[in-house]
Amino acid sequence: QFAVAGRLVRKSLKTKDKRVAQMRALQMVEREERKAVGLADPFEEHRERPLAEHVTDFEVHLAARGVSKAHQDDRMLCLREYLAATKARTLVGLDFVEAQRWLGELAAGPLSARSVNKRLQALRQFGRWLVQARRHTHNPFEGLAMRNEATDRRRVRRAFTDDELDALLDAARRRPLEEGLRKRPRSGLSKQVEAKFRRVGECRAFLYAFAAGTGLRRGELAGLTWADVDAERATVTVRASVAKSKRMAELPLRSDLAATLADQATRVRAHGLGTGPRDRVFPGPLFPTHGTVARDLAYAGLDGEDDQGRVLDLHSLRVTFISRLSAAGVHPRTTQALARHAKIDLTMRVYTDLRLLDLRGAVDRAGRSLRRTAASSEATAC
Repeated sequence: QFAVAGRLVRKSLKTKDKRVAQMRALQMVEREERKAVGLADPFEEHRERPLAEHVTDFEVHLAARGVSKAHQDDRMLCLREYLAATKARTLVGLDFVEAQRWLGELAAGPLSARSVNKRLQALRQFGRWLVQARRHTHNPFEGLAMRNEATDRRRVRRAFTDDELDALLDAARRRPLEEGLRKRPRSGLSKQVEAKFRRVGECRAFLYAFAAGTGLRRGELAGLTWADVDAERATVTVRASVAKSKRMAELPLRSDLAATLADQATRVRAHGLGTGPRDRVFPGPLFPTHGTVARDLAYAGLDGEDDQGRVLDLHSLRVTFISRLSAAGVHPRTTQALARHAKIDLTMRVYTDLRLLDLRGAVDRAGRSLRRTAASSEATAC
């Protein structure tokens, strides 16, 4: 115990070593004296708190911001992974060089540049929050360099050609019934079971066609309700709660897809599922898993990965949608808007499959234009 400005202060020194106790006592006296005259360090208390408490408060901050549960869990997982690797216990343990070393080790391992950058972004966000919340004097992770994702893409998707997409839709329609019949070659299937298999196949084929015709992501398709689709206006609304960007968007819907929404509703009801405003257009029992998509691709005679390592999966239908817009000569800015990308570079570089573009036709058209310009110049000179 010690006295500061006539006030008796009692604090545990948490040591049995007399010399250490004396040093800590002097530090406490100095700190209390600074507080008494209004010169206390506002960050001192936070520096001494366990880092786990700051992390918990940061998680509360993310939840209060309204970020998705998946995003919140992902950020916290990355952050706790760093803390476990570096064994930091207080804010003083958050070190730029240590973080740089940890990220470098991850980059040298099996993780892609994108996965490493995801962890880096979690650290930066935590550091920014510490500064904004007046818990730290600076962001210890400011200046950490992002990896080049363009040169280290581990999963490159390609677009479906027209023939491949037709084959996938046909396989999705046929596979449930044909596989069911093969499992019971003698007794066959009842009419009720046969109708069920047909519905499952038609629902799956419609989902693939809808994904290729709208460019919606997997989570957006899974969260799509009947209130989000308007067959008369031929529009589909992506609610902010299911959109990756957390921004609501109303997109045009192809007339053929709008016209078949009623058929999808009939199939869903026949399956014993609801079609109210809040019910799903593609309900869980009818939504294909990653394995289901892979089996549909195999049934269609399509390889999940080509000789260049590019893959076909459900998200490839989004690549197909965007690539077809570019192939049709749609202005890049319009394509970006329909893709709902923040940066046009992502639309053009990652989501446009050059195989679908008429490169030779573009060169020929440019050549004809140059010849016309040259002829016009010669006529003017004469």
